[in-house]
Amino acid sequence: MSVLLLDSGILRVPTATTLPDGTRVSGSRDVAPDEPDYDSLLPHAVSAGEADGRRAHDENAAILHSWGMAESA
Repeated sequence: MSVLLLDSGILRVPTATTLPDGTRVSGSRDVAPDEPDYDSLLPHAVSAGEADGRRAHDENAAILHSWGMAESA
């Protein structure tokens, strides 16, 4: 998951937490423009639309590869 730049200007940042029993839980947190780490995260952000486009491209490439058509497409 990438850092997402939401339309509101808030960044949605992936997080991971390890519980006391060792279970790893993935999630996200929102970072507002007035928070200290906003400026350091902003260069890594992509818009939600760009992230959707990347995901669709990756899914299509995987389908073509599984069909053996990547070379001829």
